[in-house]
Amino acid sequence: MSPKEFLALAEKKIITFPNEILTTPTNAIKDFDDWEQVCEIMIGIMRKNDGIGLAAPQVGLPFRLFVTDSTPKMPFYLNPEVLETGQKTQLGMEGCLSLPKELFNVNRFTKVKVKWQTLTGKTCTQTYEGYPARVIQHEIDHLDGKLINRFAPLK
Repeated sequence: MSPKEFLALAEKKIITFPNEILTTPTNAIKDFDDWEQVCEIMIGIMRKNDGIGLAAPQVGLPFRLFVTDSTPKMPFYLNPEVLETGQKTQLGMEGCLSLPKELFNVNRFTKVKVKWQTLTGKTCTQTYEGYPARVIQHEIDHLDGKLINRFAPLK
């Protein structure tokens, strides 16, 4: 599905597991036209569902893109990748909009250096720590076709 096809859909909802798009690695964004409106719609879907992040596959788009409220100055990440991680990890409870009503205890790096592109294609790099680092790793996992249910859910 292209950005234009996504924008034409009347119903835009979150895709839930076991839909195959959630476990398929995404494609890099090469053409930066038409993504701003998609990102704004994704932010709306995320907030409507009380999320803190939302990756493109979760709305049916097979592209390397996620949106988040965990880094308010930079809510849109196109073609993100982790360049470096700190050495320290921490277990923490995570939920996922594509795995509703389930929680998972996930071990994440507490510090990550991330490279991504903006809506205009400009390349940015920044280091995140704590909660934003956790959210970014979670969303990049989505873009790599990985879900947190690969960990045992806590009962």
